[in-house]
Amino acid sequence: MSLIIRAAEQCNLDFFVLHTGQHYSYEMDKVFFQQLELPRATYNLDVGSASHGEQTAEMLAGIERILIKEKPNIVLVEGVFLATVHRQENTDKREKLAGILKGFGLIYENFDLPVICPIHPRTEKMIKLFNLDIPEGTSLISPLGFLEFLQMESNAKIVLTDSGGVQEETCILGVPCLTLRDNTERPETVEIGANTLVGTDLIKIEEGALKSSTGANSWENPFGDGRAGEKILSIIN
Repeated sequence: MSLIIRAAEQCNLDFFVLHTGQHYSYEMDKVFFQQLELPRATYNLDVGSASHGEQTAEMLAGIERILIKEKPNIVLVEGVFLATVHRQENTDKREKLAGILKGFGLIYENFDLPVICPIHPRTEKMIKLFNLDIPEGTSLISPLGFLEFLQMESNAKIVLTDSGGVQEETCILGVPCLTLRDNTERPETVEIGANTLVGTDLIKIEEGALKSSTGANSWENPFGDGRAGEKILSIIN
C-alpha cells in the first residue's frame, strides 16, 4: 500500500488514508508511517484492543461513516501484521501457545541457533497468564520497526510465523517460512515451496524446520516486480 500512496502523491491524485487504529502502540503503528515516510492518516478510528467481534463492529461502523461522508470512487484495503506469533487462535489457547514455544525449543536443540521472537503485546500477556516457560535458546525481544524486521527476516535461516504478510515477505526475500497455522491465505507461497504449514504441533514444527533447512530456496517470486503501485493506478485511471 505504501507504493500506491507514493504513486498517488506523485500524480497529485485526490486520496485519503483511513487507519482503523487496531494496532495502536508506537512499535505496531506509528513506526511504519515514519520509516516508510507515509503521510499521517486523514482518519484514525482508534479502535484499539477488543475482541475480534467488537473490533470488527467498530471498524465497520466507523468506515461506513467516513465513506458516506467522502463518497470515494475507489477503496483500496490493506492489512499489515509483523509480529511473529500474534493470532488470537494461537495466543489464547494454552495448548497451542505451549506447542509453539516447545517447537522453538526443539529447533534450538537441533540447530544450536537462537530463536529470536519480537513479542506481540497479546502474546506476552498470554504467556504470563498461562505461566508458560520460555525454552532455552528462545529470546523474546520488543517489537521491531518495519525496516528492522525486514533486515532480520533477510538474514534468518528460517522464519516461523502466523502472519500472512510475513509469509509474503519471506517468499520475496528467499527465506524459508514455516507457518504456525493449518491454513493460509497465501497458497502460492506453499505451492512454490517457499512456505510450509506446520500448525502448532511441536513435532511438525521440528520436522518442518529440518526439511526447510536443506532446501535450495530457489523458488520464483510470485508477487510481481515491485511496480504494483504504478500498475494499480494505471488501471484505476
